[in-house]
Amino acid sequence: MSQINLFFNAIRENPDDDIPRMALAKHLEERGDLRGELIRVQRILLRMAADDSERPVLERSVRELLRRGEVTWLAELPAPERRSFGFPSWRWEMRDGRLAVTMSADLFLDKDVQALAGSESWDWVESLELREVTPEQMEKIASSPLLAGVLSLTIGAVVANHTPVGDAVALAIAQSPAVANLRELALPHNNISPKGAQALADSRYLLQLCSLDLSLNGLGTRGTKALAQSSALPKLARLELAANAVGLEAVQALTRSPAMAGLTYLGLYRNEIDDRSVFLLADSPSITSLTDLNLRANRVLQKGCCALAESPNFSNLRRLNLGECKNHVGTRGARALARSRYITHLQMLEIGENGIGNQGVAALASSANFADLRELYLWESNIGDHGVAALTTSPHLTRLMLVDLRGNDIKGRCLKAFAASPNLNRITQLFVDGVGIGRKAKAVLEQRYGKGLVLW
Repeated sequence: MSQINLFFNAIRENPDDDIPRMALAKHLEERGDLRGELIRVQRILLRMAADDSERPVLERSVRELLRRGEVTWLAELPAPERRSFGFPSWRWEMRDGRLAVTMSADLFLDKDVQALAGSESWDWVESLELREVTPEQMEKIASSPLLAGVLSLTIGAVVANHTPVGDAVALAIAQSPAVANLRELALPHNNISPKGAQALADSRYLLQLCSLDLSLNGLGTRGTKALAQSSALPKLARLELAANAVGLEAVQALTRSPAMAGLTYLGLYRNEIDDRSVFLLADSPSITSLTDLNLRANRVLQKGCCALAESPNFSNLRRLNLGECKNHVGTRGARALARSRYITHLQMLEIGENGIGNQGVAALASSANFADLRELYLWESNIGDHGVAALTTSPHLTRLMLVDLRGNDIKGRCLKAFAASPNLNRITQLFVDGVGIGRKAKAVLEQRYGKGLVLW
C-alpha cells in the first residue's frame, strides 16, 4: 500500500478530523502537488465564518488552484462526453480537497471505470452521485468495489421512463458490505416504501452513517417508525424526511427514541406536522441537540411557534425554517421567538408567508436574540415601510448578509434607506419585488448590491 493510500485510509476512519487531512496536505506540498495547498485552503474555508473579510481572498485562491491543476488531477478519470440531451455523462468538483463526482449509472458500471478500483485516481473520490439509475442496475452498483472508499453516496431516480428505483435501491444498499465506510447516504425521490426503510434500519453495514436523506419517498408512519427504532444507525446526526407523509404518530416515534439522541438536523419539510407534533418535539427527552430544524410547508400555528420558543430543547438551534403558506405563526409567534430565553443564536430564520406583519418584524428587529443572524427570509409577510424601517434601524441585525423581502408592499424610498443603513452594511444579497419601486430606487439598489440584487 502506497503512502498516499495510508493517508486516505486515515481520512476515511476520521473524516471530520483535521489532522489526517492536514498531514496529507503537507505530504502533497512536499512533493509539489497543488492539491496540498488546495486541501489546506479549503479546510480553512470550511471553518471560516461566512462574513469573514479573508474569505473572498481564499475563494479566489481556490479557483486559481483548480484552474491550474484540473488537467493533471483528472487524467485517469473518464472524459466528460456530451450526451444527446446536452449534459455531460459525468462532472466533478473539489470539496475539502477531495473529488465529488456525478455520473450516470451506465458510465459507473462501464468496465473501464470499474477498472479504476484501487487506483490512486479513484481514491481521490470522496463523494459520488449516480444519475439515471434503474432497479436492474442496483445490485451491480451496490457490490462495486468503487464504493469501498466513498464517504458520501447519492442515488437519484432520473431515468428515461421516469420510473423511480423504488425499494431496490434501499435493499441493495442495505445488504452491501461495500458501503461500510459511508458517512452520508442520500436516496431522494425514489418511491422507497416502509419495506425499504426497514431494510436500511436493519442493515449491518451502515454503522458509520452520520447523514441520511430519504426526502420525497413514501415512508409514512411505518417507515419513519422503523428508522426511529433502529439500533443500526448509532452515529446518525442528520435525518432528512421531507415529503414523506410524516404525521403525529411518526413524530411521536422519533421524539421517544433514544436512537435519535444524536440528531443535530431534522428535516420535516412538506409533511403533516401541526402544533401537536411541535409540542412533542418541544417535550422530547431524546431530541435535544438540534442545530437545524426544517418545518417549512406544514401546519405550525402560533401555539406551536410559542412551544418552540419556550423549550430548552432548542437552545442549540442555528437554523430554523418555518416558511410557506400552511404555517401561520403570525405576530404572536414572531414575538415569542423575539422573547425566547433559549433560541438566542440563530444564524438563519425563514418565516416568510406567515403573516407576521410590521409588528412581528419590529419584534424580531428589536430583539438581541438575533444578533448572530446572517439570513432572514420575510417573503410575503404582510410587511410595509414600517416593518422595513424597523430592520433598517435595528442595532441587533448588523451581521445580516441576506434578506428576502419579496411579495411585500414596500416603497422605493424605504428601500433606498434600507440600502444606506450603516447597521446593514454587511448585506450582500437582497431579494425584492422589481415592480413599483421606481427607477431611482432600482438604480440605488443595483449600485449597492450589484449581482447580489434579485428583482422579482
